[in-house]
Amino acid sequence: MNISREMNENKFELSMFRMLVMGVYMFIVELLVEIPFLLLKESKYVTSHKSLELIVSLSSEIIPRFLVVLIVLELIKEYYKLNFKISYARNFNFRLLLSTVFLMIGFFLWFQTLFMAMVVKFPVLQSFAQEATKLDENFYVDIIVSVVVAPIYEEILMRGIILEGLLNKYKPIIGIIVSAAIFGAMHFNILTFINATVGGIVLGTIYYKTRSLVLCIVCHMLHNSIINFLQYFGQYMEGVDINIITFLIGIAIFTISAIFFERCLKKMKKDDVNLKKNIA
Repeated sequence: MNISREMNENKFELSMFRMLVMGVYMFIVELLVEIPFLLLKESKYVTSHKSLELIVSLSSEIIPRFLVVLIVLELIKEYYKLNFKISYARNFNFRLLLSTVFLMIGFFLWFQTLFMAMVVKFPVLQSFAQEATKLDENFYVDIIVSVVVAPIYEEILMRGIILEGLLNKYKPIIGIIVSAAIFGAMHFNILTFINATVGGIVLGTIYYKTRSLVLCIVCHMLHNSIINFLQYFGQYMEGVDINIITFLIGIAIFTISAIFFERCLKKMKKDDVNLKKNIA
């Protein structure tokens, strides 16, 4: 694959066209690597041994995804001639982490209330909802993949690489929205597309503000954990109403957390400036 070099000093820049080319390339690589595992999962020997079936199932989810990440990082280093490093924790401390976690909880409450109300109001969307909430046959594989593997893989790819490249070439709002739309399209379902796109905007904004992928990964894990909890244990919460009160609580938590989030960033930047002055 021939990707033209894009270089602006030491910044990795990614144009829309090359982002799409990279996306197609990643999809093909992941598919080709996954095929042998899918064939292996269907073999009688594997299906007759539950522990082996679990290992193969996990391997089919983990190996293709992280192989894609390694290949993409090597492509960037080779063709862009940059010592590109993913920004895992440029701005990070416990207070910022705590405010970000509550920010995601607040977002989940108000957005999912609206989202569920939309699904109820439009019956045509309920079939998509059933498909989106369809659980894997293996409980452990489903939990590990959705709560651990997918958040790490998707955040490294979508925020750590793609969004980083877009932010270095376009205005922040363009990079955040485009990367969020691509993130939504990865989920191949109209409802999960809406859910993931809006969530991607929130995660993209967090990354843009902090350049800390760890925060995005934690928030993504938290979001998927809540989703899985509701899917698996929702029958124990049948008497709990999700209504306007849930929406307002979510808005309150989200707003207060956003204020603390901004204050934490401002304090960190101020401390950083003071530290540089003292060193100088």
